[in-house]
Amino acid sequence: MGANNRIMTDAVVDDIVALLPQLLQALEFVARHLDPPAFGTVMQQIGAPDHALQAALLRLTGWPDQFGHLRGTLQSASDAALAAFAGLRAVEDREGD
Repeated sequence: MGANNRIMTDAVVDDIVALLPQLLQALEFVARHLDPPAFGTVMQQIGAPDHALQAALLRLTGWPDQFGHLRGTLQSASDAALAAFAGLRAVEDREGD
């Protein structure tokens, strides 16, 4: 049983290592470069870090229940970043304010 828990813990660490850079990159670029007068240009430069974040977020689905609190926190932060990108893309597509 101890060996299985260790393997699961290693897998969870690997998932965190895969997710956190994607989450931070998604937040960092917008925070540093968002400039309303150059919004269209900035959005082109941003690319699609939200797509990479969404892909990395899928890794959390198989986590054991003992890491549920951490999974929930990472999920919430990622969901907020993804919602922000959805809002930015809506504005870019002239669907929002």
